[in-house]
Amino acid sequence: MTLNKDIFTEDLKTTPYWWEAYKPVTGDLAEVPKTARVAIVGGGYAGLSCAIELADAGIEACVFESAELGAGASTRSGGAVSGGVNIGKSFTGKVTTLEPDVLKNILVVRGDKPDTETIIKVVAEAMQVKPQDIKGDRRQQNIARARQVAMYLTRRITGLSYPVIGEKFGGKDHSTVINAEQRIDQLMNEEPDLSKTVQSLFRRLNS
Repeated sequence: MTLNKDIFTEDLKTTPYWWEAYKPVTGDLAEVPKTARVAIVGGGYAGLSCAIELADAGIEACVFESAELGAGASTRSGGAVSGGVNIGKSFTGKVTTLEPDVLKNILVVRGDKPDTETIIKVVAEAMQVKPQDIKGDRRQQNIARARQVAMYLTRRITGLSYPVIGEKFGGKDHSTVINAEQRIDQLMNEEPDLSKTVQSLFRRLNS
């Protein structure tokens, strides 16, 4: 698009001001994941802000951008051209108050995945331990194994980040979750019975 210079000031900048501090560069095409909880088209103010908020809430999102981050119109104009129709706004730009349950349901669809508490409860029942033990610190072998299975399934089913999963399991460090995932992956190749149990729980939780 050709700009009509007669209507702009001489010091007009056609790139975002924040690029003066750091200008993003486009790299090689990244491998797109097969599934995504939320797909965001556009890496401008709105897209990146949305992705950050979702990440803080433990929801993994995939951002698609064809050019440099911030190359779109919203970033060039400060992301505040109008009130828009985003969640929490109206056409007038006035803030709209929504109840927490309503906001939660915005991202909930039919057949939505079970939450962490449900996964812990189902695993505890199947492996004959108590849910509070899975979230606790006891290292008895059967409890530790159930905890690892629950963490593994939580990661596989919900896609939550390792730190978020650790918090939901009684404030465990993210490295504990990573180790659990790797350990169950290994044991499923070595112990057919455990593999059957994990696969059965996975199907049950996804039904």
